[in-house]
Amino acid sequence: MSKCANETLKKALALLLITVLCTLIASAQKVIKVEKASDHSTYIKGSNFEGVIFDKEYKFPYNVIDSTYQRFTPTVEEIELVEKALKQQIKELNKNHPNQISRKSNIEKHLGKYRRQYFGIITPKGERTIHVNCFKKEKDDDWQKSWMSNLYEVLDGGSNYWRVNFNIATGVLFDFSTNGVA
Repeated sequence: MSKCANETLKKALALLLITVLCTLIASAQKVIKVEKASDHSTYIKGSNFEGVIFDKEYKFPYNVIDSTYQRFTPTVEEIELVEKALKQQIKELNKNHPNQISRKSNIEKHLGKYRRQYFGIITPKGERTIHVNCFKKEKDDDWQKSWMSNLYEVLDGGSNYWRVNFNIATGVLFDFSTNGVA
C-alpha cells in the first residue's frame, strides 16, 4: 500500500471514529418517553434523566419566581439541550462542591440520580431561560409523589436539592445553587 493510500485510510478511519463517538454522545441524552402527568405538567424520561415540564400556566406558590416574568412551556428539544448542557457544564459549575459533605452527594458524579422540574421563564431582557429544579430520588418516595404536579421544594438537605438556570440562546447554565445544610 502506498504512503498516500495509507494516509487516506487513516483519515477515513479517524473520521469514522469521530462520527461514531459524536453519535454516541449526541444520543446520550435523548428522550425515550413523554406523557401527560397532570393538567399543567408533562413527564419526560431520557436515557439518564427524568423530569417534568411545567406548562406556562402553572402558578408558582409564594412567588418563588418573580410574578412579573413572562412564562413559556419548554419543548422536548429544549429539554434535550438543557440535559446536554448539564452533562457538559455541571462539573465546572459545581467545582467548589457547595454543601456536598460526602462523595455520595457529589452532584456531577450522580447526575442521573436527580429528578428534574423544568420551568420556562422569559427574563425582563427577553431571554428565554429554563429554570431547572433538581432533587435526589428516594427509595421510598411516597412523600415525593406530588413532584409531577407541584413545585418540589425542601429546606436544607444540602446537595440533595439544587437548582440552575439555562439560557436557551447561549446554551449556558447559570445561577447554580444548592440547599444549605442544617
